[in-house]
Parts: sequence; structure tokens; C-alpha cells
Amino acid sequence: MLTKTTSDFIVDTLQSWWATLTSQTRQQMKSLQIKVDNGPENSGVRTQFLKRMVDWVDHIGKPVRLLYYPALSQQVQPYRALLGHS
Repeated sequence: MLTKTTSDFIVDTLQSWWATLTSQTRQQMKSLQIKVDNGPENSGVRTQFLKRMVDWVDHIGKPVRLLYYPALSQQVQPYRALLGHS
């Protein structure tokens, strides 16, 4: 069941996606990299998100690297201020 909380939704979706893969495809994967926007629900300090991710990673038995990047608004805002845009 998919939930509306972002952190739960991400892990629920990953679990659903993993279930659709064939065992051969799963075996061929050496690791996974997942891009995450570092928002308030899925940041590297968000306990619920990290707990769910660790549980899922333990379940699939593959190394997973979370690649964090700032949210778009955090990237654009300093430049907008410099250009005089609000």
C-alpha cells in the first residue's frame, strides 16, 4: 500500500519496483544509486526515512547509495536574489 508521506512513499515505491524485477535482473545488479532531493521528509537526518531505507536495503541484500542534492528552490533562490528577482 502506497502512503502519502513522502519518506514512506519513496520506500513503498522502491519496494513495489523491486518486486516487479525478475530474479535474474536482481542478481545482475551489483548496487543501486538513488537521487534524493534532501527535502524535509527524506533528508539524511530524517530518522523514519533512514530506518525504512535500511530495512529495505537489508531485505534486498544490495548496497544502496543515496545521492543527495539540494532542492531546486534552494539552488535557484540565491541566483534570483542576485538578479533582483523575487
